[in-house]
Amino acid sequence: MRCLKRGLRAYFCGRWTAVLVTVFLLLILGIGVGMVPLLEGSLISTVRYFVHGWSAVYWITLFSVIGLLLSIICQFFQKRWALGVFQIFICLVLCVCGIMIQIKMFAALRHVPAEGFDYKIPPESVIGAKELLLFERKEPSFADLADPANGLFQTALFEAWKNPPDDAQTVPLEIPSLARAATKNRALLGQYLACNPQWHFFYLYYSDAEGPALSAKRRMSINGFPHDNSSIYIESASTEGTSPETFDYSLIIHLEKTDSFFRKNIPLGRGDVNCEKITQFYCADILTLIWEYGARKPFTLSAATIKALEKEFSAVADAKNFEQIKALLPTGSIRIGDPCFELRKSLFFGRYNMQIWANPGESGILYLKAFEITKNTPLSAEWLKKTTNERIGWSDNPQECFWTTFDFHIFASNWGKPYAARIEIWFRPDSGQPERKLCEGTFKMVGYQRKQNSELMQKEFQKALELSQENGTIQ
Repeated sequence: MRCLKRGLRAYFCGRWTAVLVTVFLLLILGIGVGMVPLLEGSLISTVRYFVHGWSAVYWITLFSVIGLLLSIICQFFQKRWALGVFQIFICLVLCVCGIMIQIKMFAALRHVPAEGFDYKIPPESVIGAKELLLFERKEPSFADLADPANGLFQTALFEAWKNPPDDAQTVPLEIPSLARAATKNRALLGQYLACNPQWHFFYLYYSDAEGPALSAKRRMSINGFPHDNSSIYIESASTEGTSPETFDYSLIIHLEKTDSFFRKNIPLGRGDVNCEKITQFYCADILTLIWEYGARKPFTLSAATIKALEKEFSAVADAKNFEQIKALLPTGSIRIGDPCFELRKSLFFGRYNMQIWANPGESGILYLKAFEITKNTPLSAEWLKKTTNERIGWSDNPQECFWTTFDFHIFASNWGKPYAARIEIWFRPDSGQPERKLCEGTFKMVGYQRKQNSELMQKEFQKALELSQENGTIQ
């Protein structure tokens, strides 16, 4: 208590302590203003943390100014007239500087999502740009799970959910065929995952420190065609006196940097976290992670998954060449024709869905670039580079095209401010050869939305719905 009193007396009654503290905090705020342009193209979480940190410093500085005013009163009580008048002058200067810094900071942060071009884009710039149709994500139903046209994997999951086996928790946590393919047939395993549309083979971005890691996520099919859902959620219709049953499930395997994705809050094996059943185990150096919720008996879906994957990868492990791999692919995995792609917008402004048919002729990474067309300004360059690292199928026949789909964000402009952008699809070969552009298109993009705007979203939805009905069915 005595130390606190001494500290307060030194701060308020000292000659320069309050002044120096306030000047120091204002310098930090000034440096923050200078850092804002560096945030263009950064992860939106980085911007959010920066704003929170700056807000904390701003309020601390505001309290320090109040402390400076109290210090001035103390100077007059101690009859330090000259020092008190001087501190009044310093306080006025610091207040003016603080207001200017505040104005500049808010103005700068407002333009962070614009990423280098202002909102006054010429209206004529969108003339000739393709209007985007609406992408409406669909969730599979229990009928889709039970439909044999959607593959044996889904029907096996549905059968396990409907009639849970008694041995679900005793099924060994191993997939010998996947371990064998990973150690003896790694190249063909990768080509199988890249060519099979039922698997999303991509580089999952974990953190700046870890970087992207090669992963494969299982897609679920609707009407015989896979959809790229992060997880599958189905709820049955409730009847009087009973609660609806749910099917909540996801499967992903990590082929690189598996320690980063290992759920360390549960042991290796089967675990229960807040009623969520998580199964994780290694097949050679590949980490398999199965997440389920709502099954009638615990771990029934993970048991069915292990058995289904063992059947699927057994033929992959024994394959000798790509022709044998092609024979294992689902019907419709390969399309004969020229490369093409389709871009659609979602109801969340700034979020888009990309579907691509292409064949780069060799293994490598497919990613996106985006540019505002009036000034050729790169849009979300770092973000797209980190989050659109896709592995797509390939073969020696250039007429064979393989499919992939993924979602991405562009943090540019603002809602209600459409602009024209050129979207380019690039390919980076594993061989080390120079990157090359596969195709491009110019589209009318919608501005990025930080906050919900229900009225604007409703107008955009109606407009996109009418356009989609005129041009074809909604995906």
